[in-house]
Amino acid sequence: MNGKSNAAPVMEAPRRRRDDCGEAVISLNSYFTTRKRRLQGNHVMTADVFSEIKQRVPTIDAARYYGFSPNRAGFICCPLHREKTPSLKLYPGTGGWHCFGCGKGGSVIDFVAQVFGLDMMQAVRKLNADFALALPLDRPPSREELAHVRYRQHISETERWYLQWRDRMLRDLNAACRVGWLALKRNSSSWTEAEVLAVKWHDALESWAEALDGEDMETQMHIFMDREVAGLCSKILKNTPQRSKAD
Repeated sequence: MNGKSNAAPVMEAPRRRRDDCGEAVISLNSYFTTRKRRLQGNHVMTADVFSEIKQRVPTIDAARYYGFSPNRAGFICCPLHREKTPSLKLYPGTGGWHCFGCGKGGSVIDFVAQVFGLDMMQAVRKLNADFALALPLDRPPSREELAHVRYRQHISETERWYLQWRDRMLRDLNAACRVGWLALKRNSSSWTEAEVLAVKWHDALESWAEALDGEDMETQMHIFMDREVAGLCSKILKNTPQRSKAD
């Protein structure tokens, strides 16, 4: 075995059954529809609006919406002072933000207030409008507004969950590639079953990793729906002896 194949990326993966796709979709729907059932249509007092916005709008989502492009570590160039190297860290969830250059930081409301030169209440109103939160600052929300809030929240949750899955899958693909690379440095007669798999699928594993690390959403969704890709990685990593995990 020479360790190289002419395998193309996704299409050479083990075929999934039709009902596997259905199960994956059902699983996703179940996961997201049971998350954060917090919108009840009750009037939210202004005093509670601040905490509601912090819960519903992660700072990193707001930054993307307003035109910033965080790197994979969640850093952007701080808009509050001049710099060439990103020093403003955007934390997930309710973590807010902090600039290691100028020392400023706070919640998503503070971020919007600082970026647009607004006071806190103006920042609240802007977030409420831009993210269609329908928080009743001056009145109870309508039924249509509540429906739109639920939709936007669902999309935001889906995106965050998918990005978490992508990071985990990318880590496993790179680890499986490494198993194959290390095996190729030894005589093939000593390869384990997991190493044989890693070498056989090495080109495909690399292609999948490159796809997940890029912008090709169609290929990424193929990998996501084909759960046997994750199964292949699991089989390689689970059955890999320690000697292949270390240099």
